[in-house]
Amino acid sequence: MNLKRELTPEELKKPYAKFYFQDLPTPDPTVVDIYKKGPMDWRDALDPEDINDLLQPGYHKVETGYCQMPDGTAYIATLFKMPGVTLDMMNWWFAWHALEDLRYMIWYPGAHFSISVTEEGRKKICDPNIPPEEKHMNITHTVCEDIMGVGEIPPPHSIPFVDMKTLGFDSDLYAKTPGITVMGAVSDPNDKTLIPERHRILLHYFRETEDGVELRTRTWRGCTLVNGKKVKMIPDGQKMPVGNIIKLTEHSSQEYTNLARILPELYDMMEGKYE
Repeated sequence: MNLKRELTPEELKKPYAKFYFQDLPTPDPTVVDIYKKGPMDWRDALDPEDINDLLQPGYHKVETGYCQMPDGTAYIATLFKMPGVTLDMMNWWFAWHALEDLRYMIWYPGAHFSISVTEEGRKKICDPNIPPEEKHMNITHTVCEDIMGVGEIPPPHSIPFVDMKTLGFDSDLYAKTPGITVMGAVSDPNDKTLIPERHRILLHYFRETEDGVELRTRTWRGCTLVNGKKVKMIPDGQKMPVGNIIKLTEHSSQEYTNLARILPELYDMMEGKYE
């Protein structure tokens, strides 16, 4: 089912509207193939309280995999390669695209539908005194996307992006680590609108490579962080389902493959500006 809506006359005038009409590139099948082989050993999962381990050079034993943890929460890790992309582009993108539906829609046409931030968030993104790598921090993106590929437009959900301290990074160690930028979201444990299964810790860790950047994602589901400590939100005895994780990863593979394709041209087109 094609869920791509017609663009308004105003949207069609935008120079980046052309990306909305391009065919999507085919993602590298390697990532999803790894997931289809079944879950990883939970002992190889990164504990969110050990998040500073990501700042070390090299790779973890498992960079792409998923599992159910002994406490019932779920863990997802994925490594995406994004050739031709720079950290400056990523910092710009995570602020710029939040200001307008069309900007979010070109990320994954037909599966991304709308995005919004508060007026305070908008002012922060457009404030020239705030460094690009900090513009996304402590701003909630309210997005609507068909993340499960069901062919329907679902209700919006919130992605509360936070700062590096809230994620648990050591400030000095983070500042001394070259060639990285990080975007992370942590659900509010007091958010009564979330069912326990929707609580999560989301981490996008971008690192420079010889030909671009790589994205190391880490997601913990059914839990959140409070003062740097993992807090399980699902009831004792309940286990997070992991059968839908392949669908989630297919979505992520497609959106980041497409983003890697359009971002260099888009960043040059917009000259790194936010308005």
